[in-house]
Amino acid sequence: KGSGLLVSTGANSFGWYLSASRYLHPEGAPFPRTEPLLRFLLSEPYCGRTSCARLLEGDIAPQDSLEVTSFNDS
Repeated sequence: KGSGLLVSTGANSFGWYLSASRYLHPEGAPFPRTEPLLRFLLSEPYCGRTSCARLLEGDIAPQDSLEVTSFNDS
């Protein structure tokens, strides 16, 4: 659970992605603008009494795909 999912290329990784990744990488997470992959990040992960987000970030290689299944009520 979280407030959203950010997906970034290297070219746009110095804006919202960099700001949102600070809770995971306080020292900064270098992501070169020419990097040939996507990175995803769960923004504002929820951790409560009954559940806690486990998959917070990851890389997607050029030959791979990202499939998102939402379990929201609406």
